[in-house]
Amino acid sequence: MNRAVWGVGLLFMVLAGCAGQKAFHAGDKYLQQGEYDLAMEQYALAVAAEPERHEYRMKWLDARSRSAVWHYERAQQFSRDGNLALAAAEYRQAAQLDGSLTVAVQRLKEIQDRIQADQLITEAEEFFKKGRYSQARSNLGQALRLVSPDPRAEQLMQQVQLAGQTIMDGYELELTSREPLNLQFANINLQQAFAVLSQLSGIHFILDDEISPRPVTLLLKKASFAQVLDLMLKLNGLGKRVLNSQTILVYPKTQEKEKQYEDRIIQVFYLSNIEAKNAVNMLRTMLQARKIYVHEELNAIVLRDKPETVELARQILEAADRNDSEVVFDLELVEVSHRDVLNLGPRLSTYSISAGLGQTTVDSQGNIVGRLVSDVLTAGGTTDTLVSSFSSLESFYTLPTATFDFAKTLTDSEILANPKIRVKNRQKAKVHIGTREPIVTTNISTTTGDVTSTNVQYIDVGVKLDVEPNIQLDDTVVTTLSLEVSNILERETIAGGGFALRISTTNAASSLILKDGERTIIGGLIRDDLASTRNTLPFLGSIPIIGQLFTGRSNEKEKREILLSITPHIARNLDLPRSDIATIWSGSEEDLAPGSRFPSFAVDDAVNDYSSDVTAGLEATAVMPESDGGTPIELSIGGPEEIIEGQSFFLHISATGVQDMVKARLALRYSASLVQFVGVRPGSLLGRAVEDSLASVLPSETLDTVITEVRRSEGGSGVSGDGPVAVFEFKATGRGNPDFFLEECRLETSQGVTAACVASPLTIEME
Repeated sequence: MNRAVWGVGLLFMVLAGCAGQKAFHAGDKYLQQGEYDLAMEQYALAVAAEPERHEYRMKWLDARSRSAVWHYERAQQFSRDGNLALAAAEYRQAAQLDGSLTVAVQRLKEIQDRIQADQLITEAEEFFKKGRYSQARSNLGQALRLVSPDPRAEQLMQQVQLAGQTIMDGYELELTSREPLNLQFANINLQQAFAVLSQLSGIHFILDDEISPRPVTLLLKKASFAQVLDLMLKLNGLGKRVLNSQTILVYPKTQEKEKQYEDRIIQVFYLSNIEAKNAVNMLRTMLQARKIYVHEELNAIVLRDKPETVELARQILEAADRNDSEVVFDLELVEVSHRDVLNLGPRLSTYSISAGLGQTTVDSQGNIVGRLVSDVLTAGGTTDTLVSSFSSLESFYTLPTATFDFAKTLTDSEILANPKIRVKNRQKAKVHIGTREPIVTTNISTTTGDVTSTNVQYIDVGVKLDVEPNIQLDDTVVTTLSLEVSNILERETIAGGGFALRISTTNAASSLILKDGERTIIGGLIRDDLASTRNTLPFLGSIPIIGQLFTGRSNEKEKREILLSITPHIARNLDLPRSDIATIWSGSEEDLAPGSRFPSFAVDDAVNDYSSDVTAGLEATAVMPESDGGTPIELSIGGPEEIIEGQSFFLHISATGVQDMVKARLALRYSASLVQFVGVRPGSLLGRAVEDSLASVLPSETLDTVITEVRRSEGGSGVSGDGPVAVFEFKATGRGNPDFFLEECRLETSQGVTAACVASPLTIEME
């Protein structure tokens, strides 16, 4: 019984090994043909059949990396052709295959930002038509932060800014009229000028007691409230602080009054890519910041200053603290050697004849012993090899033996190294493939009693390659490289007991410009060695015809060529900030502020009037109180209890008792390693007919979260009742228990009121 079990097990192992080897060879075939996806599948089968074979796994990783680069190049082409949907799919595939290919994630985010910005602008146009200016302004602000510049969004923002209400310091002012103001002041008192502006706008002004009376002369036609107030403050050296939507405090803009009325905030900035010391020097130079501290352990900066100065510091650090670029070099080094050796003719054991004298004696056992006569006599030495007369001497001779060579030896060799190295921009990467050989030297010191010391030094022998990239903004790589290939020819013994190495070395250095994915070959490093040897006997070797019988020839020819192939693949591009982040308005020389000197008069006022405080105010006015006094609306996630690997299934996000709902925004997080997102459609609650509702997928910063927005079609009324809000389709790709839960959930009514919603997580068993 045990033998049968062992036999079955052995047969299973043999079959598994055959299956793995077959899949491995199939993967090699697909890889040579450029079918990287198919090669990756075959290598995966080989790894599954023989998981202990590291060669299979390394090949699978290599095929996956090549497949990621192939999908990335396809995405680049789709992007150039304007097909953003296919480009996004290819970028996503490349990022999933190789997480280190950060440039694919960056390009995917750019396309997702473009798609999301277009959708936000379309929504803003609808809000503008319905007179919902604050929501239109909020959408356009988000769109311009995603993609800037955008002429469509900027033009609409200008229209919204003229038609909407005025926002200052995060407050939306309650103006009594939206009509442009026409003012003509001729030497009237400053307090009277503010009183007139208060009557026209409905805004109350509180004037500080230290504001001195002065005459005001001003002529403005068709100006907004913000333009009038801004001009009056700047021309009279005044500052303001908005207390609420109907009240503004005005005070002299002096250091004492700024300390009295203006707030000071403390902000901690955590940095990732630049050192805090360098960042502090930058802020002190640009903003004249004094109260600033460096937290070296966390690479952070602590700043205390006015909100405007802190906001400027935030914008500067956001633009400067960016990820640097990286590149992966695919290197192939080939050293080809050809050796041709021809040996022809007689080869004598020695090219000399020796003669000597000796004598023969008989030992005690009766054996005849021959002994050569020595030519050296030393005091105290033995006399066994000496003779007393010439009568007993015999002559001895040695003659060379001959071997006839008739052989030709051909040798072809090829040494291949294929390293892949990833290196940061403007950093040097070093590769050494070979050995470290010792060189031994012996020193004898007579001054210290003949003390002998031995020193051992090591040198690198083999292939040494230094690469330093400089990645440009146009996806080209300026590459500085140096190559050294060395071999040991022989070891030489030196005096004192040490030895040295005689090494042949080939060097090449170059600087070249390569495009992303462009291959170049550096060749022509050729070395030819020719050696011809002729051995013969003197006089006899010079006799015609007969002399050839006493002459041996040896011809040796060796040729070596080195080829280097280098291909750069940009793994991460420089994380350049958008133009609205890199271009920072900073006010005047003496009055730092995150904006222009007269922002209300700027042509692109709609674009520049977005500080973090303003954005926070917009979001606060757009979000209405949640349902039931702050309790989120409860939803439910429904799906199958069990699924099988490879099977598609649906999840239903359902609501109960909703009123007048027109739109829902859902962020569903799932186990990306076990399931794959396929698509989403509106639930039956929003309308059973196709034309009643629509669904769209929004960009997500992570690959395991799908953000979707389902809504009623344009012109459709709100819906009430119970039922599915959205239906998600997934496909099982692995084995395990995938989890699903809502990270974000918002429902919106036809009146623009939004409410939060929550749902309990769902776990499905997968076989």
